[in-house]
Amino acid sequence: MTNTIVQFNKLAKIELGGTKGKTLTETVAQIFNEFKSNVEEFQSVKYDIMSIDEKKFDDDFYRFRFKIKELERRLASVIT
Repeated sequence: MTNTIVQFNKLAKIELGGTKGKTLTETVAQIFNEFKSNVEEFQSVKYDIMSIDEKKFDDDFYRFRFKIKELERRLASVIT
């Protein structure tokens, strides 16, 4: 999870050039903003995420990873 956050935070400074650069840069910025929103949502849980007895963590983490995978697919589309 930490690696994912570090990697996605690099998107904050991305600017793409070329004929489609502005559109692609805006798309990357939108992906980054959605990522920040997902991280904030995950961080706002009301339980201790370090508790091994907490069963809600698995569900919340699964939803977080699902959203991140979708953002990764969209980012791959921009790169392609």
